[in-house]
Amino acid sequence: MSNGFLSTPSDLVRFGMAINRGKLLRPQTVSDAANTSAMTSGEQTSYGLGWDLKTVTLAGYQVQAAGHNGHFLG
Repeated sequence: MSNGFLSTPSDLVRFGMAINRGKLLRPQTVSDAANTSAMTSGEQTSYGLGWDLKTVTLAGYQVQAAGHNGHFLG
């Protein structure tokens, strides 16, 4: 079984803006989602509260990217 969102680009922008402005999630929840977590062994992961986190090159700049594909990509 797969789960996901089906949306228009403009609705995805509104969704992101609501998250970033604290209207959908508390700022602490957004912060937790944007930071990697550690396993009980202490090993850091590339996963933060439902988001896969990585640094990517965009227009020649290194930027932090977050996404979600439904499974851990450690």
